Amino acid sequence: MNKKDIFAKSFNQSGGVTAGQYNQYNFAGSASESEKKSRKIVIWLGAAGSIVAILSYLGFSIVETKGEPMSNDTYYVTSNNQIDGVTAGQYNQYNFGKQPRHLNETQKTELLQKLNIDHEITITSTWGDQEAIRYAWQIKDFLDSKGFNTKGINQSLFNKPIEPAAIHQGEGKMDIVIGANI
Repeated sequence: MNKKDIFAKSFNQSGGVTAGQYNQYNFAGSASESEKKSRKIVIWLGAAGSIVAILSYLGFSIVETKGEPMSNDTYYVTSNNQIDGVTAGQYNQYNFGKQPRHLNETQKTELLQKLNIDHEITITSTWGDQEAIRYAWQIKDFLDSKGFNTKGINQSLFNKPIEPAAIHQGEGKMDIVIGANI
């Protein structure tokens, strides 16, 4: 008998497709070399896909994404015909993602304490970051209203990540740098 050929006989089998049959199965060497390579490729692709899925689930990313993962959109949800629960009959607003910064009273007080009114103050934001530019304008408008000598809203490219907001002091001048809201 050839090693490739295995014969199976079903004895005393009362039901099923192979009941009482004499079947020959060719197991060893049944696939050609190209079929074996194709199977290996499929197995490796499946393994790679599984690894990517697991890493993605754990929060790792092998693809660089541009922009924020979620938008700053506001979604309004109305619960219609809801009889019970905390949101029954309410109109709810949900904000997703990073929200734009707004100069609050605590920040205004800190600026007044840290900045010298006799110094020239230059305000610079990250190039092209509209949220940072708007926040820089809020700071400039506030400082102008308090009599500070502000210069610009400059935009700049930085060669490394910068703080969301920082104050740097030099001789006779101060710089406020506004980075990305991360």
